[in-house]
Amino acid sequence: MPFHASTFDVVLGQDAWCYLTDKEKLVGEVHRVLKPDGVIAFTDWIQVGNMSDTEWEDLNSFMAFPSMETLDGYEKI
Repeated sequence: MPFHASTFDVVLGQDAWCYLTDKEKLVGEVHRVLKPDGVIAFTDWIQVGNMSDTEWEDLNSFMAFPSMETLDGYEKI
């Protein structure tokens, strides 16, 4: 992102992170531009439930999401 480190108090995202494939880079950049004790707040589509690989592929293709994450995946990042 073209912003200096520690620029923002809050970074917001709304149903957009599923369009980025490198979630670790995204979260790293968000963290970089946050001031100490800043807040990351976002909503996103996440993978939940038991669906076959084909069903997930169909959903991702239909919704044009190149990369949905799981809640556990976001927690690890």
